[in-house]
Amino acid sequence: MTAATRRPVAVALADLPRPGELADLLDARIPAGDWYDDVHGLPAWRRQMTLRLAEQVRAELAGVTAR
Repeated sequence: MTAATRRPVAVALADLPRPGELADLLDARIPAGDWYDDVHGLPAWRRQMTLRLAEQVRAELAGVTAR
């Protein structure tokens, strides 16, 4: 993660996580104070969009269509 956080955050996964696990992993790796807060978006919005997009990528890699 780089665009929504104050510093790059790398997450290495041995296996594809199950639905919901990726959000928990990202929440554990990205401290609440590390999300940007500026005129382009509040930290809560940046977190939500990051989790949403990460889940879409996870689902695509799993061969499932994410909503």
